[in-house]
Amino acid sequence: MRAELIKTEKGSDTMTNKMTYVDALRTVLSLVDVEKMYPNPVWAEGMEVTPKEFSGADLLEKLEACKASYEKRNASKAKGERKPTKKQIENESIKARIVELLTDHEPMQAKEVAAELELSSSQQASALLRQLVEAGTVEKVVEKRVSRFQVKGE
Repeated sequence: MRAELIKTEKGSDTMTNKMTYVDALRTVLSLVDVEKMYPNPVWAEGMEVTPKEFSGADLLEKLEACKASYEKRNASKAKGERKPTKKQIENESIKARIVELLTDHEPMQAKEVAAELELSSSQQASALLRQLVEAGTVEKVVEKRVSRFQVKGE
């Protein structure tokens, strides 16, 4: 079977590891001499395409561009470079309002924060407070099994 013979650049078998689009394009580009394969390509029965409309060099150019696009996307995913979603942008402004609220008040529970800021639920307030705790902006104080939140250092 031909797929058993093809190895990715990292040397792993494509039969055991899932082949990515980049791997597939890299393999095709390394194995195929497009100019020899398509000196005068035929797309459908009786429908010849002239070299002016299509050439092997054009195909190689498109495949290389496609490969570069996938590599760029994969690299940005690995770095965590993503455009924030609309909800994430909204949440950042809500977090700023939470910090402002906690600065002006005694330690508060998540449900009190949700009520004060008219959030959709205490779960939303709790999730945003947890993010603020992880960021080091807010600290969680537990008294008699009741969690309250305050701005760090107050």
